[in-house]
Amino acid sequence: MIEPYLRRFDWLVLKPVWLGLIGLACALLIRAHWLAGFAILVLALLGVGAIGASLHRERSLGGLSAGYPSRLRLAERLTSAIDHETSYRIASAVMKLGLVLAAAAVVLAIHFTLRWYFVVLLGGLVAWLGPVLLMLPLAALLRRIGPGPGNK
Repeated sequence: MIEPYLRRFDWLVLKPVWLGLIGLACALLIRAHWLAGFAILVLALLGVGAIGASLHRERSLGGLSAGYPSRLRLAERLTSAIDHETSYRIASAVMKLGLVLAAAAVVLAIHFTLRWYFVVLLGGLVAWLGPVLLMLPLAALLRRIGPGPGNK
């Protein structure tokens, strides 16, 4: 398993989605939209947290709560090839994160009283396009490093 790829995915994809959902939940709670705010907060804390824990299966709960030893480890070189287990973990996390975002979109659509067929269409569209859009930052990083000297 290649740990630098998992760290980069965590910082480039999981953390921004987690912070965005928490920010959205706080905004909804401040505006007194209690049910939608708490639902988004539960999705942010439990949904994204479970995805992060499944991404780092070998770490204990105490190790996960401690975070990474330092941000300097994010600057370490990436190899140009990803092994099967790492790619499977990242793909699985992206698909699950797409479902969490689809659930958040459905909660918001129901909260703002959209018709049922728009809710279903929005949930399906976010579940389908969400994983593709979530992988753009990591794909841009991988394209930037490319094969070359020192990246073997």
